[in-house]
Amino acid sequence: MAWPWWAYVLVTLGLTHVTIAAVTIFLHRYQAHRALDLHPLSAHFFRLWLWLTTGMGTLEWTSIHRKHHARCETPEDPHSPQQLMKQSSALRTACAMREELVTLWSHSSASSEQLVKELQDWCQRVERSGVRQLQELSLRLRSYSLN
Repeated sequence: MAWPWWAYVLVTLGLTHVTIAAVTIFLHRYQAHRALDLHPLSAHFFRLWLWLTTGMGTLEWTSIHRKHHARCETPEDPHSPQQLMKQSSALRTACAMREELVTLWSHSSASSEQLVKELQDWCQRVERSGVRQLQELSLRLRSYSLN
C-alpha cells in the first residue's frame, strides 16, 4: 500500500526536526559547551543519528565550534563572514552588485525610463562580472517584459 504524498512530507519534516534537535542539544549544548548533562543512551542515540543522517563527526564539529568561539571575528574564525568575503572574489562581487541593485531601486524619484536604463547598465556590468549566478540573474531580468 502506497502512502499519500502528505505522509512523506510529514516523515521528512519529522526526521529533519530530530536532526536539528540532535545538532542543537547534543553537538552544541552537550558537546561544545558542556551546558547540560545527557544520559549515555541519549548521547549515543544522538551521535548515531547524526552520523547516519548527516555524516557529521562529533569531534570535528565540536572542535570547529569551539575554535569559532575562541577566535570569533578574527582571521582564524572558521565561521566568519568577513573571512569568507576575503577568500571569495565571487562572493565579494555578488555583494557589491547586490548593493548597487538596492541603490538603483531606491531611486524612487527617477522616471521609469531612467530606472530601466540603469537596470540595463547594471545587467551589462553583471554579465561581465564572471560570476555565473549573477549572469543567470541578469538573463532572467532581461527576459521580463516591461509592458
